[in-house]
Amino acid sequence: MRYPVVSVDDVARQLTHEEVVLFDCRFQLSDPDAGRTAYEHGHLPGAHYADLEKDLSGTITPALGRHPLPRAEDFAAFLARHGVERGQLIVAYDDNMGFASRFWWLCRYFGWDNVAVLDGGIRAWQNAGLPLSTQQEIVRKTSSIKLTPRPQLAIDLPELRERLTANGAEPILIDSRHPERYCGIHEPLDPAAGHIPGARCLFWQECLNDDGFWQSQAWHEARWSDFNDAPLVVYCGSGVTACVNMLSLACAERFAQARLYVGSWSQWATWHLERQIPESEWLARCTLKD
Repeated sequence: MRYPVVSVDDVARQLTHEEVVLFDCRFQLSDPDAGRTAYEHGHLPGAHYADLEKDLSGTITPALGRHPLPRAEDFAAFLARHGVERGQLIVAYDDNMGFASRFWWLCRYFGWDNVAVLDGGIRAWQNAGLPLSTQQEIVRKTSSIKLTPRPQLAIDLPELRERLTANGAEPILIDSRHPERYCGIHEPLDPAAGHIPGARCLFWQECLNDDGFWQSQAWHEARWSDFNDAPLVVYCGSGVTACVNMLSLACAERFAQARLYVGSWSQWATWHLERQIPESEWLARCTLKD
């Protein structure tokens, strides 16, 4: 159970082991309470709930985008409240909408490598005839957890802007959104339509097959083979579904090749529309800080 995507059978065999902690990451951007409600109606036995905006994001400001990173101490406290201890394997799942991948990437960013995503999500669990629970898991405090961010896994707007305007090798930008949002045909969430100049579109949902399971490792390896060893910067609308492409890179054993642009299009578009304050002051507000 060390591959970044693990099967229902693997998780079912480990349910009674204290070394495994489950997190339900279901969420709906259009209805922030829907994920918690779905969890209460039925979740994997023993699973805790992780809310995208309360647990997997920091304080939201226009300068940082819709889903900025939580502080290391806040994410550590969240894990500790749910009984997570060093040495345990964290398995995150959702309903194949990308939020579990955000949990996975946050763990990696904060130095917790023992983490995986459930292949097929809760639907695969149910289709396998396995039970759900409606019991609310007891929140308990453990000994304190210290997390140390890995800044090399993320990039903020000031650095990205500098890299894109500097002479020399530029990172290749990967836009993870639906092609219609990438092309500016449809933009339901952010203040402007389009994409960062020069970005290529690799839609995150392509990482799943028609049955909702992850594509094979060979598929992921082929997906990224055209980029050789070029540095990549992956983004989406707000730094959530781009984590699916980061997980795809991990499946292809290329995780270290890419960085997540956390602010993503929600930050980039706002920056280009905002001209009320000096650019230097605006960029200072966009710097990643722990």
